[in-house]
Amino acid sequence: MWGTSRITMKKNILTLLLGLVVTVLPAVTGGCTPDGTGSKIPSEPSSLELSKTELVIGKEAALETVNVTTDADAWSFLVTPGEADWIDVKQTERTLEIGVKANESATSRHSVITVIAGGLVRKVTLEQSASDLVFFFDGQTDIPEDQLILSALGDEKLISVRTNDKGWHIQPVDSETSWLTVHTDTEAGVILLEAERNPEVEARVATLSISLSNGTTQQLTVTQAGQLRYFLPYQENHNVLNYKDLIIFEKERGNALTYFQRGDDSGWWTTPDILTFATSSDVLPRVTYSREIDFSLVYNYAEFPIADKSEIQEGGGFRKFLESQGYVQRSGSTSASPQLESPDGFLFVDVKENEGSAGNVRVRFTPQILQGKDMPTFKRFPYGVSGFYNHIHNVSWKYPQIEEWEVNTLKSTSVFSMTNEQYLPASSEMLLKVYKLPAEKSNPEDEDFHWYQFYFTQGANKTDAPSPEYVQAVHYSRLVFKDYEKVIFLIGDNQFKVTREFKKLAEADGFIYKGIYQGAIVFDKPKDEIRLSVQMDKADAELFGAPVVAILSYEHYESPQTTTGIKATMSDSRISDPVACSAVSVAITK
Repeated sequence: MWGTSRITMKKNILTLLLGLVVTVLPAVTGGCTPDGTGSKIPSEPSSLELSKTELVIGKEAALETVNVTTDADAWSFLVTPGEADWIDVKQTERTLEIGVKANESATSRHSVITVIAGGLVRKVTLEQSASDLVFFFDGQTDIPEDQLILSALGDEKLISVRTNDKGWHIQPVDSETSWLTVHTDTEAGVILLEAERNPEVEARVATLSISLSNGTTQQLTVTQAGQLRYFLPYQENHNVLNYKDLIIFEKERGNALTYFQRGDDSGWWTTPDILTFATSSDVLPRVTYSREIDFSLVYNYAEFPIADKSEIQEGGGFRKFLESQGYVQRSGSTSASPQLESPDGFLFVDVKENEGSAGNVRVRFTPQILQGKDMPTFKRFPYGVSGFYNHIHNVSWKYPQIEEWEVNTLKSTSVFSMTNEQYLPASSEMLLKVYKLPAEKSNPEDEDFHWYQFYFTQGANKTDAPSPEYVQAVHYSRLVFKDYEKVIFLIGDNQFKVTREFKKLAEADGFIYKGIYQGAIVFDKPKDEIRLSVQMDKADAELFGAPVVAILSYEHYESPQTTTGIKATMSDSRISDPVACSAVSVAITK
């Protein structure tokens, strides 16, 4: 019993052990790994490719992208040298974004970016160019194309040199540079140039070479302007004057600001802005700009003093220069009083002289408000209806004859009259008379009203009284036009100018433009000894039935060869030539 049991037990134990072996062995042989961890090891990558392996970048800041192609599950990069703070590298899933800062040093710089994937290694070499020498004029503005212009008057300029190389030095390339003195401070990185006055008309040039210790060189060309014998005033803009632009403009052509007055309109008297520049010219030694505060054009005038008036007269040097620039002679110009006009009509040129001051002659350029569009005018010059023009300063036509002709012949209507009672209370002499012509005109271009002023007895205390035979003869004959644009165009609320079309028509008929006097634009016709004054009236809208009318006022004037005893009402010496004419305040109904 005992023997059988022991044998049976041994068999059972053997069977149990064999079962355990059979059960455990497949698990061990199927999951075992070389590292003994029981995890599966990734396979070794077989490829690693970069889209770029060499980057050559200029001195400016830049951003480059390198594509990374690999079958590795992960990859990394390394930048050498490690202190290359001018490089910023960012990794994405499949790219390297390489940012490079601008190189402001005088030497090129290099780096290597190493990409690692498993046992595979690839490299990107990076080279950035060295910075050029950079010059700064007065420490602020880049010198364009390494060019520097100095004034003909004598000038100095401070230049900053931007470079990390403290061993730079400068030397002239040309031998003829005695007129230019060069001072340098390599530690501070500055160059000071001093130029003597250029006595010649031609510009002169010096070339300077700046060298770095590594052999890099760069040239700087310095040009000193020659003397400008003749030149025009500033007129870059018709309506706006920026004083900084004006100063730069004059400085660039060799002129130096010597006087500046800031205008003031806060008190009883207003003063304009004034800027005066010294020039290198022996003919035009100064140019002065005057501008009233809030003036509508670039300046009121620009003025050049000249020692010799013949310079602006026919055949003179300055006159020839202006003509070469397209300036033409204006009507009314004489040898004694030359007048010219710029090609676009914007600048009028005339001569100003102080009486009793020998040699005090100034050539003045006066801007003009330009007509913005073409305007209609008359087919023929308007002398009024037949007979009207012949009544001026005619002893055969006095007030009674004028009244008869207007009422009975022309069928006009008297709308206003004024007698001489203010001078002679008992007098019945007619002073002013206004007639309205019939609405139906035989010629649509005819005037709308006739306005007469008669010679009258002015009393014993009046030294300019007319000769007795002229009393009650026509002194002024005025044509009034409600269609004012045939004669004038408006500027703002209360100023006007004659249209270029009407001015051309007047000049073609023998009238010569004289200027502006007491609210009128004046023309003379020497052949007939007739003066035409163009006016605008806005004060008598009720009388004329229009808010604005143009008035052509005709009067007789005496030429130097005529001695009739009748004086002109206006002296040529008092005629001015401002930008525009203000409306005349006639107000005859008040």
